[in-house]
This record gives sequence, structure tokens and C-alpha cells, in this order.
Amino acid sequence: MGFSQFELNDYFTGSAFLAWLRMDNLQKYAGHSSNSWHQLQFQFVKQTIQRMTDIGITPVLPAFTGFMPRTAPLRFPSAKFHYSSDWTINLLNLISHYYACDLFNEMTPPISDLEYLTDVNVGIFQIMQTVDSKAVWVMQACLFLSSFWTIDRVRNYLSKVPIGRLILLDLYSETLSQYLLFESFYGHYYI
Repeated sequence: MGFSQFELNDYFTGSAFLAWLRMDNLQKYAGHSSNSWHQLQFQFVKQTIQRMTDIGITPVLPAFTGFMPRTAPLRFPSAKFHYSSDWTINLLNLISHYYACDLFNEMTPPISDLEYLTDVNVGIFQIMQTVDSKAVWVMQACLFLSSFWTIDRVRNYLSKVPIGRLILLDLYSETLSQYLLFESFYGHYYI
């Protein structure tokens, strides 16, 4: 994508904070990791996934969530960016059919329009299908804990992904069960 090493260093967090980077909660916190560290992590992930598949575990691979370095608008001036990896298939040489993608985890969507919410979700799913026609999206449901997510917004957000092609992880269900509020996620599978 043409990012310089300086731009990448300005984007990546220290290794202990990568989970927050991947949720787009922070960038460039606690230093950055070296190129050799990233390469070792990549090899470790490939090895782990191979071992998982060897024993019959189907891994859930990360999908591209759209989180980019802050200098991305300079690289793509005609694109529209909202602030609030290429696909792993080619990198890992396998298809799991299950892809994790959490767009608005711990953040509010930049636009509250029902059509926008529907379009964002269907767009992500269509990209997954382009790469893997059997793609199943795995998404955390804890984003719906926010007061932003009304019944109409959740219904619209989930409405265009076919039943059976989305699994919601109701991670805080023991305390605040979202599946009860949102009619069992309108027919989608959930855990």
C-alpha cells in the first residue's frame, strides 16, 4: 500500500497493546515493534493455524476492518475516511470460512442513518464473499451495549447479511444478554 517504515512505526503500538490497535482504540502507544518481531509473529501465527487445522480446529481469521494509519488520506486522496491487512487467505494460504471483523467495537459509528448502517455491514460481507464464497462472519455483539444501538439500528445493521452467514458472540451475556433485547439477533446464529 506504499506506507513508509516511519508511517508504520507511527501506526503500530507496542506488542502488549496490539489488541487495542486492532480495535482501533489507539495507535503508536508504547513504542513500536521491530520488523523482525512482526516477521516472527507472522511465522508463529502460520504455525499455530497449521497446528489447529492438523487437529481439526477451524480457525477464525481476521478480516480487514478498515483501520488504517492516520496518513492513509495522504496516500488515498480520493477516498473518504471516517475516524472514530490485506486478507489473510493469501498470507496464510488457507481458507477457514470463518472471519472475525468488529467494525464498531468500543466506538460509535460516524453516521447514525439506518441506510448507512445497513450498507456498511452488507459491504463488509460482500467483500468477504468475494474472497471466500462460503464466508461466515464472526462478530462481537458487545458493541450493542452502547445506547447508540437502538432496536431499529441493530435490526437494520444485521438485516442484509444472510441467515447462517453471521455468528454473533454475545460476550457479556451472563450480565447483559443482548440476544434477549434484540430478538435473538433477528435469526442470526449467536454464542
